[in-house]
Amino acid sequence: MSKVVTIELPADVLEVAQISKDEVRLESAVAFYKAKRLSLGRAAELAGLALPSFMDALADRRVGLHYGPQEVSEEARALAPHPRAPSIAEAPTVAGVDVGGPSKGFHAVTLSNGRFTPKHFKEAEAAYKWILEVKATIIAIDAPCRWAVSGRSRLAERELALHGKPIQCFKTPARTSAAGNPFYGWVFNGETLYERLSASHDLFDGSQKNGPIVFETFPHAVACALAGRVIPASPKGLIRRRSLSEQGFDVGPLANIDFVDAALCALTALQFHLGLTTAFGDSREGFIVVPRCTTKQLPLLI
Repeated sequence: MSKVVTIELPADVLEVAQISKDEVRLESAVAFYKAKRLSLGRAAELAGLALPSFMDALADRRVGLHYGPQEVSEEARALAPHPRAPSIAEAPTVAGVDVGGPSKGFHAVTLSNGRFTPKHFKEAEAAYKWILEVKATIIAIDAPCRWAVSGRSRLAERELALHGKPIQCFKTPARTSAAGNPFYGWVFNGETLYERLSASHDLFDGSQKNGPIVFETFPHAVACALAGRVIPASPKGLIRRRSLSEQGFDVGPLANIDFVDAALCALTALQFHLGLTTAFGDSREGFIVVPRCTTKQLPLLI
């Protein structure tokens, strides 16, 4: 049976501190989400808000719990707000792109206010123009951002792991090894998109914190991070769609697995904005960015 944690604050304390119960619920939900103890969906439930409303609140509010002991008078001490931390910027529109070969093209998804909006393009140029049109400042792409310098894989692919367990992924060769091989058409397609985006977005170098920025991610690794463990790669559609549903997202607009993968990329872009990602690799061969691993989540009541 799941453990239930109850958090209660006396009414007189709330009155002295000038904090409403709704504010406590919202601040607590944001704090637990930032600490990776709750998914977006569970945090919204804790706050008593629909997911889009919680996303709005997450963007508009100063993040985290800011309550602590503070002297109110000579005779009494009560819980009162600390000075607020600097507010986060309004959550930007972010996008994820699943890259296919010449016949498959680009499946793209924006994430804004907790909602996914999918779009398909045949050419990189069309995908790029759309990214500019929707003003997506953080872009996560499911395609290698660089080729291997030597050998048959990149450092990021060899490092990719969770709790010390490797996460199996595509191994990118040197560009000269891939040239002329139709199998790598999707990697060259991705290369074209990265090149086009370089006019407006910086490629993540392991240190940047703000957009406009573009980086590589890997949907299976994203699903593993959200699950808190290395999970099977198949049945891919069922597992990855459920990963998004369990975070509280409406997956109805995502008509196929390519859009689901693009949505997992977009979620990683949002996590990057919130400072909740981990990067594998180096600047020579590129980084793979994934969400930080979640912990086991407990139901909470306030």
